[in-house]
Amino acid sequence: MDYIIKNIKNIDWSSFDTLIIGCLGEIKDLLHNDDWVQGLINDAIQQDKNIYAFEEIDVKNQLIDSKIFYPRIRKEDIPSSLGFRLFHTAIPVIGIYGTSSKQGKLTLQMVLRKEFQKIGCRVGQIGSEPSSLLLGMDYMFPMGYNSNIDVDESEKILYVNNLLWKVAEKKPDIIITGSQMGTVPYRFENLMHYCYQTYAFLQGTKPDYAIVTVSLSDSIEYIRRTIHFLDSLTKTKTLALVLFPLCNYDDNRKTT
Repeated sequence: MDYIIKNIKNIDWSSFDTLIIGCLGEIKDLLHNDDWVQGLINDAIQQDKNIYAFEEIDVKNQLIDSKIFYPRIRKEDIPSSLGFRLFHTAIPVIGIYGTSSKQGKLTLQMVLRKEFQKIGCRVGQIGSEPSSLLLGMDYMFPMGYNSNIDVDESEKILYVNNLLWKVAEKKPDIIITGSQMGTVPYRFENLMHYCYQTYAFLQGTKPDYAIVTVSLSDSIEYIRRTIHFLDSLTKTKTLALVLFPLCNYDDNRKTT
């Protein structure tokens, strides 16, 4: 490979215009401080660079704040003029949903976009990863790891539905949307098992068709429950299942 990872201390600030900062919680815990992150941010600001962060950055200087972006949704972001009305679109919407996390849902969305574009389709896209805008998607609902969404459930639906309408106004031939995590809970003893963000995303985008990612460890009954839920909640039609990963490991760490 031609790409070489260099020491961050030797960074060439003249070679780029935007610094991207991912989710660093685990790294901060390992190092027991985040001074190095703040130092990097300060250096980027001094070099007049844009900053795209996956997590919130606390900057009180409004002038500096204008050069920093991180995903967040607040009450003021909810369209107030619509009341409780929701948009509908005649443009076909495909939703990527799954039975759990880490199933390649984002990769599948990108592959689908590429294949549709190959045959001349104009593709609109709403993602749920903090990297969605960096990957060329139109809008995002940042509901993934360490999400920064401070609105109630009905407002989430309104927000996502308004994103759908904004994409539809660009007149694409098809709209691809992609969720996070699972779709229905494995069990019902704890509220942490419930997929509230997924429900809001599903009801806001109202996909005509769904593709469901599944794992080798999923039971047939659980996969069926997921499909039945998708097909009944918003009159979605599940078209296909995608298995990921294609291998599994037993207790002896042998590929099966």
